[in-house]
Amino acid sequence: MDPTNLSTDADLAAAIAHAGLDVRRVENVTTAHFPNHRRATYRLDLASGETIKARVVEDDAMARRVFEMRRRLPDAFVPAFARHGAVLFERWIAGDLLGSAPPPHARVVEAARLLARVHAKRWPDAGTSAWRASTTARREAAVRGLERLANAAAIDAHEAARLTDAVSRADPHEAPVGLTHLDFCGENMLVDATGRLRVFDNERVGIDHLGFDLARTWYRWDLPSDGWSAFVQAYAPDVPADVALPNFGFWAVVVLVHSACLRLDAAHPRVSHPIDRLRRLAHGEAIPLP
Repeated sequence: MDPTNLSTDADLAAAIAHAGLDVRRVENVTTAHFPNHRRATYRLDLASGETIKARVVEDDAMARRVFEMRRRLPDAFVPAFARHGAVLFERWIAGDLLGSAPPPHARVVEAARLLARVHAKRWPDAGTSAWRASTTARREAAVRGLERLANAAAIDAHEAARLTDAVSRADPHEAPVGLTHLDFCGENMLVDATGRLRVFDNERVGIDHLGFDLARTWYRWDLPSDGWSAFVQAYAPDVPADVALPNFGFWAVVVLVHSACLRLDAAHPRVSHPIDRLRRLAHGEAIPLP
């Protein structure tokens, strides 16, 4: 069937034609929309009866980078099997979604060890599992973001001042950098028919501060305190001691400000979620690290 009759996305239609896929149905299954981030996800039902997933990212260069990075992930992370232009193709994995409900302890431990394997990856140009990079840009972005949130009346001036002081004092100035997932949470995990934990939605994989990635998991998964403690206890033994846990308070504020500003820009219906957590931190709530 002519792919141009199935999709209004020209990049997707071109990629389907290039791959020679006989597609019978296209469904847009994109779950998040943010300004200035051209990304979309589609379910493709093929004439053969197989279902695959197609991801359209910003451009060819981004797709090529993500495709190569995803090849470095453990095989529990659903890989992309092909790429054309700005489009990545991957298998559609069926199973029971973990979602936002508190998961069983064994799944928390399994997930934590998976993320630790990613963070412990060695690189050709680094003698250890991670190299170090400046955190100055992260701190400055968080300070600007706090000012913006205060100007938008999302937080008050006193809360912004407390958090600005906290993130400035906690800034480690440099921190480990390595392979990161950046969306590691129950919403992107399922248990397949074999009982194995699989991670999908892996299109944000790249090189970043490992502490930022760990804090993103803390924020995005929002595990109960005992679940987060179990996650950290399972994660920590499999990574070098200085990889991601030090200065976690700094990364928590950075991540929450980053998410709050993105959601504010997008008029996201859950913009209050990171803002509420920022306000609790401003009023002295401790981050549950063991």
